Amino acid sequence: MRFATWGWAIALAIGTAGMPAFGPAQAQSQPDDYRAVRPRAPARITVTPSRRLVRECVGWYAIEHRLAGTVVTPQKSCHWAYR
Repeated sequence: MRFATWGWAIALAIGTAGMPAFGPAQAQSQPDDYRAVRPRAPARITVTPSRRLVRECVGWYAIEHRLAGTVVTPQKSCHWAYR
């Protein structure tokens, strides 16, 4: 039992000795490489149909059978049509 206790104590001492000590300022700072990478905006698709085209939509409610029970969900179908 005595050897097992010393083994854990030595492993803990070696593990904590290799860790750097972080102060309050060091823990919140970020490396310079992180600031150089900027997030990109999501890609956007713009649809510009002619003036004669309009989007016609039809909406309805459908009953769906799910694991938690039967639910009513809104559904929608759209298509492009001429005026």
